Amino acid sequence: FLPYVDACMWARRMGFSSKEEWDEWISLGEKRTPYITRDPQKYYSEMGTWRGWDHFLGVSQLEGGEPFQIETTEEHSEVD
Repeated sequence: FLPYVDACMWARRMGFSSKEEWDEWISLGEKRTPYITRDPQKYYSEMGTWRGWDHFLGVSQLEGGEPFQIETTEEHSEVD
């Protein structure tokens, strides 16, 4: 699967606003990419990089608030 930072950027571009929307998308069989896990909370928690659904989906940014920043590096390992 993609590193957490890249998965965040992908999920944010998809425009999900909640875990429930993500789950609905998965239940409709829409997960068609081998690069994104069906359960990002579980996978990225095990990797030690999970920061929560609001961070993963950029919910604050969608609501017109201050966006959660994602700092990318060559290794895509740093997330604010």
